[in-house]
Amino acid sequence: MLIRLAVLASFVCAGDYCGAQSAAAMAAKRAAEQQFGVERPMGADRRERPRPEKWQASGRIHSMNARQINVITDAGEPWQVMLRENTAVKVAGEGGVELLKPRSAVRFEASVNARGVVEEPVTELTIFQPREGFQPMLEEVAEGEEGEGVEQEEAVEPERPVRRSTTRSATAAREAAQTRRVTVMGVLTSIRRGRFTVDAGEDGKVRGEIAEDATVKADFTTHAAARIGDTITIEGVTERAPNDRPPYMATAQKVEITLVPPAPVEDGGARRGGRTTERGDAAGDTARGNDREEPRRSGPAAD
Repeated sequence: MLIRLAVLASFVCAGDYCGAQSAAAMAAKRAAEQQFGVERPMGADRRERPRPEKWQASGRIHSMNARQINVITDAGEPWQVMLRENTAVKVAGEGGVELLKPRSAVRFEASVNARGVVEEPVTELTIFQPREGFQPMLEEVAEGEEGEGVEQEEAVEPERPVRRSTTRSATAAREAAQTRRVTVMGVLTSIRRGRFTVDAGEDGKVRGEIAEDATVKADFTTHAAARIGDTITIEGVTERAPNDRPPYMATAQKVEITLVPPAPVEDGGARRGGRTTERGDAAGDTARGNDREEPRRSGPAAD
């Protein structure tokens, strides 16, 4: 009996000791929290980050590189918009011939003769980004009733013999008979002084003139053709927090860019930068040549 009472007393003492130790630990924890703040569980920061939210805005391009477009929105906010591989980009709009650059893919409709020469200046064409499987070619344009009229003229022409026809007139008549209306799809290999050459693949090269006031339309799926100041509409997601500071960050899912036409040139100026440069260089060379040559011609006469 005495042994049982001794064992029970030892258990009571041990319980009191453990309780006192636990109370001391809790008091120490409270003191630490008051001094250093409440201890945050691991991963709390990650859980408290704002969730991605849908975001859309419109504005103008401020600057850009291959993976990012910096935008000033219509509300005046600066945003850094990241582009991903799956971001859908569309660039459209109209401009002048200053948009035409060598190695650009072009598409236009024209009448082309047997020598591959366009018979009239091109007034409208489209520059585009070639899709997978693109093949340069000349594609016939269906003319409907007008085509039947051409066949009737060709049937009547041989019935009118021409006496002593020259080789040149015969060649011209043959080329006129072989002129066809086609859609030219190819790569612009050169453009200079209003004249261009397009590589149409197996159908050969097409040469012609482009009207000075021609309209050039754009159709691209990358922002490489965009320029500073073009308008832009973006749809995407953002993790913007309430205490964020500009510039704000967003990831684009869909981007649409509209090319802004260049400012009109005043009377007496040229619309195309290339033509202005060429005329200026030519005029400068002539003036410099005259300045150098005049004294040489007048020197011997003075002697």
